[in-house]
Amino acid sequence: MFEAFILAGGRSSRMGKNKPEIELGGSTLLQHAADVLQAAGASRIAVVSSAFAPAGIETIPDIFEGRGALGGIHSAMKHASGDTVFILACDFPFVTAGLIELLLDKFDSHEYDAVIPAQPDGRIQPLAAVYGRERCLAECEAILGNDEASGAVNALIDRLKTRVVAFEEYSGLENSQRLLLNLNTPEDLEKAEKLVDQGQRV
Repeated sequence: MFEAFILAGGRSSRMGKNKPEIELGGSTLLQHAADVLQAAGASRIAVVSSAFAPAGIETIPDIFEGRGALGGIHSAMKHASGDTVFILACDFPFVTAGLIELLLDKFDSHEYDAVIPAQPDGRIQPLAAVYGRERCLAECEAILGNDEASGAVNALIDRLKTRVVAFEEYSGLENSQRLLLNLNTPEDLEKAEKLVDQGQRV
């Protein structure tokens, strides 16, 4: 069993509108995230956001406001009760239950602190990943408690024993090239809308 937390904070400055409320394929990005996590078997799904409170889904606030995704991860770990936590930003509409299950299968809290997928270009994607609560919480608090330290998620990853899942390890999944397509700009959204029009499932 695992708990899941959807990151729905941020200013969405590059997108120009509130990402969680953007509709794609007949549903909002937030609802897409909740649906796929439920399909993967999450025992609990909550949204981390200081400003956005969706109806019908548990919402928890950022404890360290204005600290970006790292602050959201910290709040998730602070509110989690078990050791296995899946973090999913709301702007990955093509993530599937199959990918989530594959990442969870590779997580062993006795061996790793996190399991993070790599995109087809090799860059890791820590906002669609599995984390062990205890170590992750401790390291988040160490970073966020130091005002001079970087608040970037990479600062956390540098402190964790991480299992990176290469693209080749999940390339057999349907539409693997697009699973980690991240929507940051209107151009990204336009690309995603064209994929949906061509039959890509969200």
